[in-house]
Amino acid sequence: MDEHTVVLPDRLMEAYRTLVKEFIIELEDGGEVEALEGGARLIKLQQILSGWVIDSEGFARDLVTDEENPRLQGLLEEVQYADRKCIVWCKYREDIRRVVRTLTAAGKRCVEYHGAIHSQSKRQEAIDLFNMDPSVDVFVGQPKAGGQGLDLSAADLILWYSHTFDLIERDQANERATQIGGRTVTLKDFVTPGTVDEYILSNLNDKRSVSDSLTGRGLRDRLLALFRSQL
Repeated sequence: MDEHTVVLPDRLMEAYRTLVKEFIIELEDGGEVEALEGGARLIKLQQILSGWVIDSEGFARDLVTDEENPRLQGLLEEVQYADRKCIVWCKYREDIRRVVRTLTAAGKRCVEYHGAIHSQSKRQEAIDLFNMDPSVDVFVGQPKAGGQGLDLSAADLILWYSHTFDLIERDQANERATQIGGRTVTLKDFVTPGTVDEYILSNLNDKRSVSDSLTGRGLRDRLLALFRSQL
């Protein structure tokens, strides 16, 4: 498993650390924490790593432009350098929008596969175009949107732009290119050091879903230890 290191610009790192400090204060002042609350905090931090947040009115707000976003620009570099068919997995629809927008602007033809595409024929069309049309460079999808056995065997490279919390989702997403294709496919994770990226991947590499670490007693103390380690 390879990694692409993403270094945040000062503005994003400041926003990330500010939110971490807010979470620490909330946890220190509060009582026990439910798993759902813990997961929501991790999600908020993931959003900042991708350069956007959901504001108080429920709208996605960019923290940096596409051109200033190191994760987006790193992805573009990987796709252009690879010059072969790539799968880009994104946990969030907002990530998919930005990835497709950036790759399309750079002349890369993409297909999308996510929960908002309800038509099975449209989903199959995206798969067929990726596998059979040489002009389609990138398949951009949500790992939870497809089931087992999805055939993406044309892929030579899998890029994890933002990470699922679920080990089964991740394994199935990787298998759609590797096991079905029957050949070696390069996998690369986008990681900002010292952040929840590392925490999520550590759980997954230990063959645990993140939800496993967000259950049981002592969640508040575990989250405090995690967030303090990121300051």
